[in-house]
Amino acid sequence: MATNAGIVVGKQYIRFAETVICGSGEVFEFRPVFYNAATPAYEGVPGALTDAVGISQYYIPALTDEPTASRLASVATSGLLLVEADPAGAASIVVGGQLNVDATGRAVLAGTAVTVGGRTPVIREVIQGQRAFVLVAV
Repeated sequence: MATNAGIVVGKQYIRFAETVICGSGEVFEFRPVFYNAATPAYEGVPGALTDAVGISQYYIPALTDEPTASRLASVATSGLLLVEADPAGAASIVVGGQLNVDATGRAVLAGTAVTVGGRTPVIREVIQGQRAFVLVAV
């Protein structure tokens, strides 16, 4: 379950955002959202997908856990955006590098390179605290 991101949200600047209807899976806050043409649905788990629609701004539980929960997601598509990072490896993430994510969508040093709407997100800052984040420019 998602936890409050606290004061770190103040570092984010969203230029554009979209509202999408997510599929039945869980979508975590501050992680990439992908359109899966095979399902067809918007999903929070990258799998083999590498071009994200944007970064989810809040948590959406799985449909099986909360069948009455809204499936609408606010997805930031450009700006200076927060992406949750794997706390175990956040210190090794390189500022100025491309956004790479693990199988759960968290930023890591070496993972799957992700684009957002065909653009390459560049890491501007690594933020460590109760939760780890990277700030990416898209």
